[in-house]
Amino acid sequence: MGCSFGTTGVRVAAWVSPEIVGMRDAAYDLNVTTDKVTGAADPLGHEYHIMYGLFLIPVLKNAGRATKMLEIGLGCAMNYGPGASALLWRKLLPNTELWEADIDQLCIKKHQISMLQQGIHRLVGNQKDPADLQRWIETSRGDFDAIIDDGSHFNADIMNTFDALWPHLKPGGTYFMEDLQVGRSVHYEDTKGDRVPSDVLQSWMEQLVMPDLLTPKGVFQPQVSLGQRANLSAWRSWNRTLANRHARHNARQARERHPAPADVAFVFCQAESCAIGKKLRIPEFALPGATMPPSERAARHANRNPFYPRSPSRGNLRRTGSVRGPSPGRGRSAANTTGAADALPPKQAS
Repeated sequence: MGCSFGTTGVRVAAWVSPEIVGMRDAAYDLNVTTDKVTGAADPLGHEYHIMYGLFLIPVLKNAGRATKMLEIGLGCAMNYGPGASALLWRKLLPNTELWEADIDQLCIKKHQISMLQQGIHRLVGNQKDPADLQRWIETSRGDFDAIIDDGSHFNADIMNTFDALWPHLKPGGTYFMEDLQVGRSVHYEDTKGDRVPSDVLQSWMEQLVMPDLLTPKGVFQPQVSLGQRANLSAWRSWNRTLANRHARHNARQARERHPAPADVAFVFCQAESCAIGKKLRIPEFALPGATMPPSERAARHANRNPFYPRSPSRGNLRRTGSVRGPSPGRGRSAANTTGAADALPPKQAS
């Protein structure tokens, strides 16, 4: 099933949004078309308008406030010349504070007047150099809504740049990595296999999909959710076979080597690129029960999980991660205990 929209009138997949098609069409309307959108017509092109149409254009357009974006890689080494993507961002995001960074100082100097006329700020430096990254942060003052790494494409540069700039991405912002398909080539793999972006991001995705069942040390966490507890026996059955034990060992090693940042909300990957979303910091006043005394709020939180050992008499789950059934003589199953705890509100003080 598909739908038709955009200036080309081509029938497209149902998941394709107007912003995806709009970005592609806007790029082709410019005198110079960035290779970010030419994947359907050029073997060396890409279709990054998919992730940008999903996670960049609509978010920054509808933010309802001033937005800010950094792109590493002005395109000075491209055969069609520099600035194609920068002009596209300016066309699509006219109110966004746009920063462009590149290693080629002569190229930046040559085009600085036209960049200033377009309201595009420039940064010069090598993303391989931590001092340059820090200078970029200080000059731009950080606090970006979006960061795009279309720089050197070396694995070490990609991951070290992420480490340096991720703290300066706003909560709710998105970090984009382009051209990850070269990560295993001899020229671009400079981490000896330790930090290939594809491996790192795949590990992060597994940690997001299975956050509590397996800790980095391979021990079940005590505060598992009820849904995870229901699947515990199936997980143990899966883990009995030799192949699955090897898979768990490999997954554990990947988690220990590539722990996901605590504030990663999602990892979205498409052909040759990925987008990493940052969690929103929910203010204290927006949390449920924020007007309650802290002790009452904690009590209500504890009541939502009857398997959390609040007292020795309710110690159904040990801190070591082993699971116990209901205590003898309680007269109800774990499922009944769950239903009762979820159905009854916490007692109010008389």
